[in-house]
Amino acid sequence: MQNESADRSQNYASWALPFLADYIVNTHHAYLKENDEQIAAYARKIAGVHGAHHPEVIRIAAIFAKIATDMTAHLKEEEEVFFPALKRADAARIAGDTPDAHDRETIRVSLLRLHREHVEIGDAVHEIRHLSKEYAIPGDVCNTFMVTYQKLKEFEDDLHKHVHLENNILFRRQQSCEQITFCPPALHWNISVSTVVLLTPLLVGATEEYAKETGQTCAACHSIRAVVAN
Repeated sequence: MQNESADRSQNYASWALPFLADYIVNTHHAYLKENDEQIAAYARKIAGVHGAHHPEVIRIAAIFAKIATDMTAHLKEEEEVFFPALKRADAARIAGDTPDAHDRETIRVSLLRLHREHVEIGDAVHEIRHLSKEYAIPGDVCNTFMVTYQKLKEFEDDLHKHVHLENNILFRRQQSCEQITFCPPALHWNISVSTVVLLTPLLVGATEEYAKETGQTCAACHSIRAVVAN
């Protein structure tokens, strides 16, 4: 309860972006690095022991294994690519300079990718919650089963705080700093690269129309065109 109260008392939106990025790494990334492999191991264990009578745990173990794998790459991009570019851009603005063009492009591309990955990971966690019936503990299981569900719920709770800080505060403020906008159709947020290739003419038309009306370029469409070009 004390941690929750302290968390609610923080005005994260008032923090400098580099400080907020460091807080996310030191708090939420540290939690994930410390717990992901352990939770995955617990999930595999209960799938082997209880899968015959509770087949949902087999699916839960598979979903979490993918989450853990995907999260490793996600954290690496944030810590080694996105956050450093963000900090350099912030330092340049403080010094009264224009941020480096490469850093700005890195930020644009990373924002699109990281936001999409948040959606995918969030959907996976919600599927686990559904399969586990809100982490309800069956009456015929062992202590490891109980601990696994407790840790899965803890993981979800931490993820909600983590994604809130990034999507609703850090990402949004960085978009504002970079004057990044996304066109209303926004079909590209949740579609695969193969689908992007098929929809490119539609997206190009939409973003060109958006640019005519607003004088702005859609960052998401810009990134998609770069992906397709490669």
